[in-house]
Amino acid sequence: MDPSSRAASGVDVLEPRTVGRLLPIVHRAREIGCGVNFSCYTDAKNGNTEGVIDRGKTTELEQVVCQLLSFKRKTRGVITNSDYYLEQIPRYVRGEITEPCRSGMRTIHIDPTGYVKRCPDFPTDFHWTKFRKYEPINCNACYYACRGEAQAPLRFSRVRDVMASPSSPKIN
Repeated sequence: MDPSSRAASGVDVLEPRTVGRLLPIVHRAREIGCGVNFSCYTDAKNGNTEGVIDRGKTTELEQVVCQLLSFKRKTRGVITNSDYYLEQIPRYVRGEITEPCRSGMRTIHIDPTGYVKRCPDFPTDFHWTKFRKYEPINCNACYYACRGEAQAPLRFSRVRDVMASPSSPKIN
């Protein structure tokens, strides 16, 4: 199926309330023919630690990530995150990600007035007409998909993801 035929895409934020419902979300996305992308919650933007996944929950999180990866291996095109990004989520929750952030190097955020920022939580840096290349920075405040996917190596599984599409939507 042509990837442009995807009905829609959705984003779900990984936080304590959502960990147990990720697979049901994926199955529903497949039923309706859309993709779903996951991103980790961070308290960096608002200081609200309620949504931060406790390090003591990494065993449950690792099991859910294994289930998501297993689903992806059988059904490409529904989960739009790379395998790499999903594999790194438990490392982020355990506080093990220390590599410099590459957000803004492959993906940038442009606000409605045309100003660019490397990260959705950062202030704008310049207008798109004066774009300058970003360099890695020492920041571990988040593990949003814009960070993790920018760091993901190109693997054959990623090529398969990009070429895949969820099954045709069923109208309910």
